[in-house]
Amino acid sequence: MRIYDLKGIGLLDVADQESMKLGQRLMQVVENHFPERMAKAFIINAPPFFSTLWNVVRPMLNPRTAAKISITRHKKATLAALRTLMDDDVIPAPYGGTSGVGLSPDDMSSWYCSPEERRLRDHVARVNSQ
Repeated sequence: MRIYDLKGIGLLDVADQESMKLGQRLMQVVENHFPERMAKAFIINAPPFFSTLWNVVRPMLNPRTAAKISITRHKKATLAALRTLMDDDVIPAPYGGTSGVGLSPDDMSSWYCSPEERRLRDHVARVNSQ
């Protein structure tokens, strides 16, 4: 199970050439490595434009993979979605649970992050700092 928090990501973060290439690479990784191994992926704090982007991307995914992805925009919906697979003591507090795991970049080292996820996080930080 994976949680992808899109809080703070804007349209300009995904509209440039580097972001498009990274997005394509992430789709390849998901298709090649996760169709049967991924139990569920939660995309939370999705910005308003994300539904349009998802409508373009979803048909390109294996239908079984796409069905495993849950997208939420609001805290209440996020907590309800996470509770379908986790108890409150495992859900990080910023998402409505009671887990002590934080979400700061320093705490993220305790969570598994693939090279693509690290590159995406670094790219977003770089774009937001400009």
